Amino acid sequence: MQILRFISRKVSYALTADNLNMRGEEGSFVCMSELCGIFVSINRNSMVSDIIKNILVVGAGSFVGGLCRYLVSLAMKSVNKGFPWATLIVNLVGCFLIGLLWGVFSRNGTESSNWALFLTVGLCGGFTTFSTFSKEALLMLQGGNVWGFAGYLAISVVAGIALVALGYFLMR
Repeated sequence: MQILRFISRKVSYALTADNLNMRGEEGSFVCMSELCGIFVSINRNSMVSDIIKNILVVGAGSFVGGLCRYLVSLAMKSVNKGFPWATLIVNLVGCFLIGLLWGVFSRNGTESSNWALFLTVGLCGGFTTFSTFSKEALLMLQGGNVWGFAGYLAISVVAGIALVALGYFLMR
């Protein structure tokens, strides 16, 4: 990773030089075709390492969120008779939590930070996907897409229940 940063700094420095004959930090000249080859390679490697890092960040958050969901269901096992109280509470808490986090990260301009990924996509996503669904629906409504909002809501709820039933009956 340090090698990539070093090369990236060299390329960035070379890109700010005045001419096609770019001068590196040591005073050596860099050929444009070599520079482009290095730059493409660095971007590809950097992008892959960013994706891997983001996957690990989201995965860690999902682990914590899933664990929290499981602990809530264990804690409410005796109350959960006849109505899915634990699921309802998890979904509502998740919706409120993702709303709080979304507000904080939006206010600070850090929606794409590692913490935002860990807490919203990872933790809230592992805790409940209903929170993400609710946020996306609200975004449509805020954007003035009333028909998209209504369709997303109706399709998600009706089709979701229908597909759960279909899956259940197919595997039963």
